[in-house]
Amino acid sequence: MTPEQQIALYTSLVTVLLIFIKDIIISRVAEGKKTKDAILKLYKAYADPILNATQSLFWRMYELFYKEGRGVYLCPDAPKTDFNQYKKISTIYRLAALLGWFRAYMKELSYLPVDDSKKMHSLEKSIDKVRNVLASGLDVEKQRVEALLRTLGMNVTKESEIFEKICVCVENSLRKALYRTGKEFPSEMEDQDKLILCREVVDQIVQHTGNKEIDDEEIAKYIYEIIKSMTVIEEWIYRDYQTAIGDIMLKESGSSFRSFDVIGYGEFEKQYIDKHLFDKRWFTRLSNLFEGLDVDKDRLYDARIDQLHNLTYALAILIKCMVDIDSSRKCVITEDTKRAVSSVIAEHETDSRK
Repeated sequence: MTPEQQIALYTSLVTVLLIFIKDIIISRVAEGKKTKDAILKLYKAYADPILNATQSLFWRMYELFYKEGRGVYLCPDAPKTDFNQYKKISTIYRLAALLGWFRAYMKELSYLPVDDSKKMHSLEKSIDKVRNVLASGLDVEKQRVEALLRTLGMNVTKESEIFEKICVCVENSLRKALYRTGKEFPSEMEDQDKLILCREVVDQIVQHTGNKEIDDEEIAKYIYEIIKSMTVIEEWIYRDYQTAIGDIMLKESGSSFRSFDVIGYGEFEKQYIDKHLFDKRWFTRLSNLFEGLDVDKDRLYDARIDQLHNLTYALAILIKCMVDIDSSRKCVITEDTKRAVSSVIAEHETDSRK
């Protein structure tokens, strides 16, 4: 190959390489930047409303658990005053509004390509933590079985496969019994139905643990404690429920800034008290999460107490996450909020290490 031919070949290769860089690599970089810009624009459109709604609900939950006597308006014996009714409905509204903003943000985010940004991932993870606290009741299943095993004087390692199987069996037996008897709680069943449930549950535990059988006379001695262990108030807001509630809370924004807004308190209250509202069941499910709640009650028999206490922590984590993502968010939250968030996170993490 002559020197002239070599030069021509090298020139052609360089030209092809430059075209590749221009058309493929640069275009991909530009596309990636365009995606990141779109996601950042979306985040900025929803950051303040999500943070404001999170703070609003956080303070209401903080009142319940860290301000003694502030949650009396939810107690079973609370007088039906206008103020107590307002506090209850506004608490429900604050949770519904946050679910609405979550739904709006995630709907618009779903139209965009996936972003691998650590900051955006941490936000989605923090939102998911809030949603999971509202939806997951696995700890209650374990708590129920722990109480049953303690009553029967049996020991099973919580992390074992046997323990997990017992949890599933007990939960299934309980749900079938409640459906069969038409009762909401085991404590409301007739004595004979209580005995049938106890017999079934004890047999399952004995079968899985390999302990000796327990006769009816012996079970009769435990029946009160067994039924008490299974009578736990639970009101889980499952993820599909959260999505449905979020959809109900949305309205078109009417601006180019974002596609959705959340309805105000006035419209929510109007719908909440409307007995003929088609979607009433969704508001009822939220209402049941707070109805007759006494945070000073024994947590073993009302799962909502730990559920909402954990929600307070999850909200604190979300607030901290959003401030860490964008330092300009610091001007949106007060010093009191910062201190409260820090104290809740510190308390929870200390408790989790015990």
